[in-house]
Amino acid sequence: MIARARAAAWCWALGACAAMAPPPAAPSTTPAAVAARFPHAASIVDGLATPEPGGEWRIGDLVLFGVRLEGESGTRAWYVALEAAGDVGGDRFSMRVAPGVDPPRGQSFVGFVRGRTYTHTYTMTTGEVGTRESQGIPLAVHLYDGAGKHLSTSYLEAPEGFLRGGFHAACVRFHDAFRGAGLPSSMPMELAQSLTGDGIQAMSALIAFLQTFQEAAPLEDVRRAIVDEVLDTPSLFSVVTHWGVSLTIAPHLERASPEPAPWLGEVGASAYQFPTDLSVNDSLAMRYHIVAIAPDPPGRVAAGVVALEGSHPRDPSRRFEVRLLASRRGAPEH
Repeated sequence: MIARARAAAWCWALGACAAMAPPPAAPSTTPAAVAARFPHAASIVDGLATPEPGGEWRIGDLVLFGVRLEGESGTRAWYVALEAAGDVGGDRFSMRVAPGVDPPRGQSFVGFVRGRTYTHTYTMTTGEVGTRESQGIPLAVHLYDGAGKHLSTSYLEAPEGFLRGGFHAACVRFHDAFRGAGLPSSMPMELAQSLTGDGIQAMSALIAFLQTFQEAAPLEDVRRAIVDEVLDTPSLFSVVTHWGVSLTIAPHLERASPEPAPWLGEVGASAYQFPTDLSVNDSLAMRYHIVAIAPDPPGRVAAGVVALEGSHPRDPSRRFEVRLLASRRGAPEH
């Protein structure tokens, strides 16, 4: 099965930005408030490993996220751990569309089928088609219920190079250029060209991170619950007139800004956030923002993501959060 997404891969470099939706109100992120919402994290993994700048992957590198959903059906919670389960290389995958088909200008088309490498194909607004490739790394995805009871584990592969690049460097560069004020009407060509590479890397990391949650079999019920509560699904008329369902992911890196993650202490002190729009058939279906730190191990298994918070575009009370709670470094090889 080929899963496809159409992504506005950094809206200025690869296409025009849509009007930004107001961000959802964020829940409290004090250590006490986060611990109250996710009281069973320590029974799974206790404590935060100090990130290792310049460090390499180790089997056993692990991050633990809490997932909390609030909606019409009440409040539900889960815990999800992502763990490096093998060496870089080995069995790999390829991300591509049908052979010979390139994305329209300003977009990325991504499909997942087995092959030799991961390839992210994108088309610039100039019409130039580019690709980025990465080897795969095996990940284990562990799911726990709201009480910390282990439910299931599955294995998949993720593009190591895209996770390694992360979001943080792009957020810093974009914030230095725009100070979160959005895109200017014009800018020097040298600056535009230098930021384009950062935007493409961030898009690759976003696809890799989201695809990990999308492809992991144990998370099917979690995904379905979030879709039912938070996603503004298209009407039958929209499905018919669009000949199906088309997803557009638009990360707004030009609005990136520092957002310390106080529940993580010093680990989260240098975090940045950027808002992202998810549209279905050209209509806003969900608004969320991502908070990320530098993708140093062990956080590299999640591209440095420490939080993802989103809400229904017309009812902010229907919302979810995915939040880093704990981590550990794998044992060094001897």
